Amino acid sequence: MIDELRRKEAQTAELTEQHVFKGVRYLLLKGQESLENDYNAQHRLYRLLEINKSLNTAYILKEELRELWSCTSLKEAEQYLENWLKKAWVSGINPVIKFAKMIASHRSGILNYFKHPITTAQVEGINNKIKVLKRMAYGFRDIYYFKLRIYALHESRYALIG
Repeated sequence: MIDELRRKEAQTAELTEQHVFKGVRYLLLKGQESLENDYNAQHRLYRLLEINKSLNTAYILKEELRELWSCTSLKEAEQYLENWLKKAWVSGINPVIKFAKMIASHRSGILNYFKHPITTAQVEGINNKIKVLKRMAYGFRDIYYFKLRIYALHESRYALIG
């Protein structure tokens, strides 16, 4: 959402300001804490946010949404998300409103994290390891050996050979 807005704003910017929009994509996407030690990056980002109000609003909303994960209870998270959605809808920025609609449609799934604080990161990692093993297993003679290798994945380590 924020990159889409950056591109749209760069196209409508004056010629004298277009250079400010270049090379800041990842600065907008990074978290505020990642920029603390990089004065040059901070300066470039703040310069962009100074000259463009809609990007500034979108950036602030992005950082506020990241704070949702610091909520300690489901009730607190529900209230925080509801307040954030109201701010996003009132902003009047089309990509932000579109993103807020998407977040609102996934509200129950997002708030489920506060009931059961687990993620799919480990499952995705295991699935990726199985895919790698499947590619390496091109010459296995039977499915039984492949299953044994999957069961032993948690003990395996990959290394580059060559």
